Amino acid sequence: MPVYTFTVSDLSHPVRVDSYLSSQLKEYSRSQIQQQIKNNQMAINQKTITKARTLVVNHDEIRIVIDLLPEPSWEAQKKNLDIVFEDEAMLVINKSAGDVVHPGSGNPDETILNGLIHHDPELAKLPRAGIIHRLDKDTTGLMIIAKQPESFQVLTDQLAKRAIHRHYEAIVHGRLESNGSVDQPIGRHPTKRIQMTVRPDGKTAKTYYDVLACFDRHSHIKCRLVTGRTHQIRVHMRHIKHPLVGDPVYHGGYHSSQPNQTKWQALVQQLNRQALHARHLALEHPITKEPIAFESPLPKDMSNILDYLRST
Repeated sequence: MPVYTFTVSDLSHPVRVDSYLSSQLKEYSRSQIQQQIKNNQMAINQKTITKARTLVVNHDEIRIVIDLLPEPSWEAQKKNLDIVFEDEAMLVINKSAGDVVHPGSGNPDETILNGLIHHDPELAKLPRAGIIHRLDKDTTGLMIIAKQPESFQVLTDQLAKRAIHRHYEAIVHGRLESNGSVDQPIGRHPTKRIQMTVRPDGKTAKTYYDVLACFDRHSHIKCRLVTGRTHQIRVHMRHIKHPLVGDPVYHGGYHSSQPNQTKWQALVQQLNRQALHARHLALEHPITKEPIAFESPLPKDMSNILDYLRST
């Protein structure tokens, strides 16, 4: 694995060590460098440092071991992006069901990331093309993308400090007649490796939910994330025995009946995914510092189900 050494020079003021190393090791993303720092792979003046926010000044000696591959070069591909907001600092898009956010195993291209690079080639210079957070393939709604290194850092810091407020809407099985929360740690399932589950040694996870409407056998809820674990809402709602309608992974074997079962099954088949939508985003603009907020209406497949539930 490669080892890099640097003597800091030409700085007019102290800077974060991860920022300095990103400017020197352009083949690696800032997040990759931060991971190496966290993993005890870096020393400043022969002292191991594990905090990426540590400041360096001229004449500091940095040594870092990189045991990761460089970020791949993603291909720019034309893709229809539903852009809700765009300025020089950031983008907000409304993600459709079925869109994969980032290339990976089984989805090497034709992702939102590929479409973003086609939309703005400068995004290829940012980690993950500026993508701040992800949504599951079949979850719809609002996503933030940074367009500059400065805004990327500010927005990722906001996300880490839980200063970006994200509200989701979901349709779940069963009657939830009062608001509540789920405060249970989430980790990888011990035998089903593509799934997450509540487990005592998992990472802290908390979800608040408010009941928007309660029907005979289902509920329409709003969820607010305190943390942002993989599949968090889906795992937490299954844990309290109210899995999301249409969820192919976390349904828990839950099947509900309706007075017009044929109509209900047709609506769920049209949904063909978990009934989850990222409805609301609120944050501080990374450059102007002004509060900004965005709303995305429920997609037709979810509103059709709600219309049916209201009519029965």
